Amino acid sequence: MLMIGIAGKVLADHEIGWIRAPQVCGVILFTRNFESQAQVSTLCTAIRAERSGPFLIAVDQEGGPVQRFR
Repeated sequence: MLMIGIAGKVLADHEIGWIRAPQVCGVILFTRNFESQAQVSTLCTAIRAERSGPFLIAVDQEGGPVQRFR
């Protein structure tokens, strides 16, 4: 199983293909994927629309000085 990152704030066509691949179990989000709460919510909805069943959406959030979504 594999978690992937995406390049921007919206899904690119080639990233949709990655998400649909059966070996991919989730997406990890970084600062580059965040603009606002509404935008990241829309992004998560778009990601979930490409996969049915259990699929992880995570944030590289370590706490302390590392905060990807401020």
